[in-house]
Amino acid sequence: MNEAGQPAKVYGGFTHEQLSAAFNLVKNPENWKLRIDATVPGETDVMLLHSAVEFFTGGGAEIVSQKDGTLRVTASGYYACIGS
Repeated sequence: MNEAGQPAKVYGGFTHEQLSAAFNLVKNPENWKLRIDATVPGETDVMLLHSAVEFFTGGGAEIVSQKDGTLRVTASGYYACIGS
């Protein structure tokens, strides 16, 4: 908590709870450390998605708007980012 009693912003101006919720939308369901290739609703906060993927994997995400209004999120994943 910060001085005002609010959850602390831990990365990119977002709280750990916000980052976790966003990452849960895109993480690989078999193993969160594997490559990411997910589709999320178009109204999902792109900056939050970028921050969540960076926070949990150590690498960036590519986020592309699809013709159907969704966003496709791809990323190397934690294992690739740490060289494992």
